[in-house]
Amino acid sequence: MSDERIVKLTERQRECLRLVLKHYTSKEMARELGVGVDAIDQRLKGAMKKLGVASRLEAARILATHEGLNGDVELVPIAPSALPPRAAKSVVGSRLNALKRLPPRTWRGRFVAAACLAGIAFGAVGMGAPLDLYLRDRHVAAHHHPVSDEIVSVEIDAASVRALGATPWPRRYIAGIIRRLDQMGATKIVCWVPLASRMDAAEDRALAQQIQSMGARVALVVDTTGDVAGGTPLLPLPEFRSRAALFHNGVISTLWTDRRVPYVLDIGGRSYPSGSSELAGVDTRGGQAWWARIAGLRLRSFPIDYSIDARTVPMISAVDLLRGAVPRAAISGKTISLVPSYRAPANRRPIPGIGEGRDAQIIVLAAETLLQGVPTEVPWTITFLPAILLVTVCGWLRRPIVTAGVVSAAIATLLLLPSLLFPQKIYIDVAPALFLIMLVGATFAIVFLLRRRSLDRPAKAG
Repeated sequence: MSDERIVKLTERQRECLRLVLKHYTSKEMARELGVGVDAIDQRLKGAMKKLGVASRLEAARILATHEGLNGDVELVPIAPSALPPRAAKSVVGSRLNALKRLPPRTWRGRFVAAACLAGIAFGAVGMGAPLDLYLRDRHVAAHHHPVSDEIVSVEIDAASVRALGATPWPRRYIAGIIRRLDQMGATKIVCWVPLASRMDAAEDRALAQQIQSMGARVALVVDTTGDVAGGTPLLPLPEFRSRAALFHNGVISTLWTDRRVPYVLDIGGRSYPSGSSELAGVDTRGGQAWWARIAGLRLRSFPIDYSIDARTVPMISAVDLLRGAVPRAAISGKTISLVPSYRAPANRRPIPGIGEGRDAQIIVLAAETLLQGVPTEVPWTITFLPAILLVTVCGWLRRPIVTAGVVSAAIATLLLLPSLLFPQKIYIDVAPALFLIMLVGATFAIVFLLRRRSLDRPAKAG
């Protein structure tokens, strides 16, 4: 038989003839190759016509003889170096094509297992956090709602510094602000101004008397700035903190934005609640989401809900308060957050949904989060487990079009899920699951396209 006829056979025709030599029926070949029975018959008819024979078995034996095999013996791989250069390409294509027919326990199964491990590592080191935060932040502006109006922020702002001088202010000004707020009917004053150092003795005594007269209605900050993991805090002076409540000012930032607030910080053998809980009047020492309580877990922090519109936070300048320019109704019955926010732009932060905002606004947003309900966070592991099951199923699927459909539907679902759950205050992380599904789907697609390109190219004599 002339080699010219044999080299006209496509790889798809060759693989069918090799299966004929193994006594496969057309139905068995269709099942093995993932195509229809009609497609198998058409390939075999084309091969018989090119070889000029009347039976598929005769055509298979001619191919086996050409490839150096006996028609009654199982085929073995042919080294590409033993064939002419162009014929060697067809053998490489055949081997690539064979990948699709291997069961999941071989290349597909092993690749899926490796991809799952890569996805676990991706999620464990937090590489998906930027994408999850982006998906969360893009829904903030569409779901803005106002604050409860129970908390008012009194700022020692740039206007106050211009009017009363540079900071740190004399303690008489701080005492005057606290006295004025008490006279106007503030229910509680949460003071974020550090009071850890001594200044004028007489003014320190006057401030201490004012704080002691209000007792636990005044809360003073334990400065842990930049050290939310614990360490040596800057405590208020003993005379200031003797009767006042104490709180920490720790915050956890991600991507240049304050994202989370620790419920409690254990420092120096004592636990300090967050300033947010003091403002909200909520005990967060055992603060846990419902699913954490069921699982027996103790959460260490809570996310700030930026769907609360920071622009609706009531803001009052300290100098206006001292000058009597603030109506009593703006203070009476309110909880006051006394914040030193004069170091602009150092005390400005990105706020999702509105651009840039002040530290004083973020402080109130954290407290409002506790008042209005802490969002439930669904960790990435919850969506990653179904993703593992899905890619395992994809490893078993024979038809590429079905695999592509399953992968596309899964990606669309994961991208839509944060949008659907955000209005219910459910934050779900999907980035590691997306990474796994896209990695497996893209790899399967590339292998399929390369294999198809190889099979569609007929071998030519070198």
